[in-house]
Amino acid sequence: MVDPVTDPPPSSTLVPVLAQLDAFTAFVRRRTGDGELAAEVVQESLAKAVASAHALRDEQRIVPWFWQIVRNTLTDALARRKRLEPLPTQQSSDAMATEMLCACLNAALDGLPERQRTAIQMIDIDGLDPSTAAA
Repeated sequence: MVDPVTDPPPSSTLVPVLAQLDAFTAFVRRRTGDGELAAEVVQESLAKAVASAHALRDEQRIVPWFWQIVRNTLTDALARRKRLEPLPTQQSSDAMATEMLCACLNAALDGLPERQRTAIQMIDIDGLDPSTAAA
């Protein structure tokens, strides 16, 4: 049995793959728009290929085999990225709720007679004491 750690693949096995690294990287970059992520995906794919090259039955098919590794690694990377996207913070949710409430209150205040609108504005929004607002 071949052990990938003690019996790494012959260096010539991956030569066709190494010759096309730019194409693999461009493929991932086109799908992600992120050059750094593309480089990481290709590097991770190379590590997987080296670790499993001993299982490759037909060295003539190494490039299509590596394309499949790249596609699978890209799918995994995008899934990880999606899982790591931050959820909206409570603060941003609170800000949205406050904005919606203000819009509703402003619409309601606009429907009141001037005197009532002014009283509510002075007491509830500006924080004046009712006796001061009445004066």
